[in-house]
Amino acid sequence: MTGIALLVCCGWTLLRCLSVQAYETLALHQPAWQSSTWRSSPGAERAVDGQYTDLAWYGGQCAVSDDYRTTAEWRVDLGAVRSIHHIVIHYMTENIVWGCSSPGYYGENCSLECPQNCQNGYCDIVDGTCFRCSHQYIGPTCEDCPEGLYGSKCLQNCSMTCGDPGRCDIMTGHCNGGCQIGWTGAMCETENLALHQPAWQSDTWWSYTADLAVDGRYTDLAWDGGQCAASGPGQTTAEWRVDLGAARSIHHIVIQYATGNIVWDEDNPFTSTFMRFSVYISNTTNKEDGVLCFRDTNYTNATIPNPVNITCPYHGRYVIYYNNRTHPPYPEGYSDDAYTDLCEVEVYGCSSSGHYGGDCSLECPQNCQNGYCDIVEGTCFGCSHQYIGPTCEDCPSGLYGSNCSQNCSMTCGDPGNCDIMTGHCNGGCQVGWTGIMCEKG
Repeated sequence: MTGIALLVCCGWTLLRCLSVQAYETLALHQPAWQSSTWRSSPGAERAVDGQYTDLAWYGGQCAVSDDYRTTAEWRVDLGAVRSIHHIVIHYMTENIVWGCSSPGYYGENCSLECPQNCQNGYCDIVDGTCFRCSHQYIGPTCEDCPEGLYGSKCLQNCSMTCGDPGRCDIMTGHCNGGCQIGWTGAMCETENLALHQPAWQSDTWWSYTADLAVDGRYTDLAWDGGQCAASGPGQTTAEWRVDLGAARSIHHIVIQYATGNIVWDEDNPFTSTFMRFSVYISNTTNKEDGVLCFRDTNYTNATIPNPVNITCPYHGRYVIYYNNRTHPPYPEGYSDDAYTDLCEVEVYGCSSSGHYGGDCSLECPQNCQNGYCDIVEGTCFGCSHQYIGPTCEDCPSGLYGSNCSQNCSMTCGDPGNCDIMTGHCNGGCQVGWTGIMCEKG
């Protein structure tokens, strides 16, 4: 647009400054005129003098027209036809807040509340859109995350292993409606590695086979209810195991023992058969080849829990339950025979070897022996030959070998500098010494 700026208003002209800007303020200090001037107040030129620190009509920096007028007109002469981009008007404010004095409101009369999920409660004073959203909300007015999403800016997906797949708390990601069978945790991130895996027991009573303890069903806790693995009477040992299919990183094991569908207390007859049980993790079917996770030596009929949760952060292929009555006499309250009577055994951990963390998404340090590490901390159980420390880092300078326990030779060409695995000197030998470790003088 080109031309001379002309402003026409109804009522008073209360202009602080009018600037026409296209790389420079074309109106600054140019001749100005208005249709009337309030008494002895400054004239139209005050609106183009570059001053607008005092926005009161009587502050001497605003062009003010007379009252009782039905029209008000003001204009500035730019001196010639100019190319104009935009015009900025600073209107009189009486030096008070121009907007809503109470935070969290918008609209012409400041009577509308900003959307409740705007960050810090603030929104655009004109249209009410939020500048930013609180943690779990999204969009111009900060609505709830779309279904299936949660977290900051709704960028994370709810777990499909939730009881209601893809439905979770929009802030925490915690599953709504529990978890699907075989999964546990607030976000249903921990898998039951034993579910539907092959199982075996040393003795089977009738049709109550070992696999009933890994079928995901335990609503009927009677030994003969069809949901529990049971061995017969007259046995001095009872052994049960599940094959996880491969060595797995295990965090904890949950055992749901038979209750007869009656209250689990000191009078429940199944407490006597449960006491003294042991749990092992092994890479073979022989429990003695594995690690003892737990052995009951202290429980009584009144204190033994059911279900019982056993933390055993180890790795192995087989989880083995064992109980025996081979060395009587036993403490008061013990049964004479050994039984399995397992309604469910759940094994929680990481199905992929070499991973750790709450959702098994973190890789174990690459130099852990056999690739395994602690499922919680990620520290290595052991290190490959030339590494050392909790996460199996390279040997410190000057050391080599298993656990970095040997010193590099000081007769190496570069004293104390050698291969971290073999100890062979780097850079040859010093004068007068030979051999791969510069050990011959």
